[in-house]
Amino acid sequence: MLINKLKRTEQNLKNLPFLPLEKAQVEFLFSPTEFKTQIIELIRNAKKRIYVTALYWQKDEAGQEILDEIYRIKQEQPDLDIKILVDWHRGQRNLLGAENLRPMPIGIRNSVKPTNFQKIRICFSVCLLIHVKCSVFCISRDLFR
Repeated sequence: MLINKLKRTEQNLKNLPFLPLEKAQVEFLFSPTEFKTQIIELIRNAKKRIYVTALYWQKDEAGQEILDEIYRIKQEQPDLDIKILVDWHRGQRNLLGAENLRPMPIGIRNSVKPTNFQKIRICFSVCLLIHVKCSVFCISRDLFR
């Protein structure tokens, strides 16, 4: 029975959709400092869009630095499409930036009560199935058409 379950699991994994990657396209970051530096570099080099998805956005020095960089790049490039998606339940506890938005055309959209203006969107998703603790940046390639 265990062997059959393992085979079914392997088959299910093979049938999942994926984006093929070569080994050279994958980079591992081994420290929080490396991670923050990489995120800030990606933000600074953004041309069309910045999409960030995370389980939560920590209210600490690193989180504030990243948010400051996003505000700065948006001022330099007003047409840049920026979306920040965090988990609704975790975001209720400690959402960075919601309580003191700067005077910019920025809307915060709760998935339950959408607003009509969003230049930088901070979206709260209610997801009961899977929580992935990671960040995704889509800088210049059209991966999601």
